[in-house]
Amino acid sequence: MKNVARGGFRKDLGIYVRSSWEANICRYYNFIGIKWIYEPQEFEFFKIKRGSRFYKPDIYLPERDKFVEIKGFFTASDKTKLRRYKKYYPEEFARLRFIIPNKYAKSKANLKPKI
Repeated sequence: MKNVARGGFRKDLGIYVRSSWEANICRYYNFIGIKWIYEPQEFEFFKIKRGSRFYKPDIYLPERDKFVEIKGFFTASDKTKLRRYKKYYPEEFARLRFIIPNKYAKSKANLKPKI
């Protein structure tokens, strides 16, 4: 899979994002009129002494009370964070939705002229 990280400040969004995928999802939400907040909250795993001690979902959709995680691939660290998030914050985890490459690729082709 091609590396698509390309984090940076996006003038059209007015924020720094960690990847072009995240930027395009934010643009899509703007296009369809869904309010979003980028990386609104960081969750700490207080009982953990080593390794992944924090998790920050990519996007929060306040009108839907959902978190969105945009993942191109899962590293071992990503998997650990998500397991810990599920264990320590089960209610928030239940409101987490994923956007993965297959869904993103299909949508991107249709949305490219719009975003």
